Amino acid sequence: MLFIHQLPADCVNKKLFQSAIHALEAGNIGVALSKSKQLIEADPKDPYGLVLAADCFSFYGKEQEVLLLLQAAVDASEHAPIYSLLHSQQLHRMQLSAQSLDCVCEALRRQPSDSGLLLMQFELLCFLKKDREACSLVESSRGKLINHPDFHSLVIALYRRLGENQKALAEAQDWSNERSSC
Repeated sequence: MLFIHQLPADCVNKKLFQSAIHALEAGNIGVALSKSKQLIEADPKDPYGLVLAADCFSFYGKEQEVLLLLQAAVDASEHAPIYSLLHSQQLHRMQLSAQSLDCVCEALRRQPSDSGLLLMQFELLCFLKKDREACSLVESSRGKLINHPDFHSLVIALYRRLGENQKALAEAQDWSNERSSC
């Protein structure tokens, strides 16, 4: 999934930006990159242009450049949670999951109730097998975490690793009940 698709779509009305997205989606990466460069030259503090450029560089496999552009977007947006989340996702993609978790935790200090950041924190804690921390997060923020598409499978695996098989079974039953009611 493109980073740009994770941003609110209604925030950008620039024709050049829309044109760049269409070029990117059509596989015309050079055209999209050229247009993103124009956007950044027009406004170096435009986080949308920086994220668009990051998506372009991602197609070329330039992971370090993607990371730098996403960090610039975080700074340009004055640490808006969505940009911190994208930055964290890139760190995780680069197999820098501990740094990704640090990034999310730092962003959560600024925005402690952001559900996207909480979901990423939960996913990373599970991935890094920081089970006690993940369990504590489930207990404190279950209502926000339950929207994560892999919530139940992650919680079941978490409880199983902790040897809490009764909780794992109860979670599996809740998950089954939810799925059968749809």
